[in-house]
Amino acid sequence: MIRILFRTVGYLLLAAAFVAAVVDGTRSIAASGWQITSLQGFLERVQPSALPALKTMATQVNAVLWDPVAVTALKVPLAALFLVLGLVLALLSSPREPEVGIVARR
Repeated sequence: MIRILFRTVGYLLLAAAFVAAVVDGTRSIAASGWQITSLQGFLERVQPSALPALKTMATQVNAVLWDPVAVTALKVPLAALFLVLGLVLALLSSPREPEVGIVARR
């Protein structure tokens, strides 16, 4: 059951990566230069209050967690992030290879 859920979410993330790449490509063509949507830009458009809350939560845990770690992670291109997460979930949920030479029933 959980394998089907992981596979579905993985494929949805792969589709979202494709959509984000197409949007970035279209925006880049229109601007005659590279226009890449980062995770930070996506969060600012979707939920503007998410970044201050994330900063507050990260600095409460440890100040180092926000500045070098979270700031760098928020600069990751959205299409690449969705692609990696989708591939990981799709590969984790793939069916197992049958073991050769081992009898399954007794």
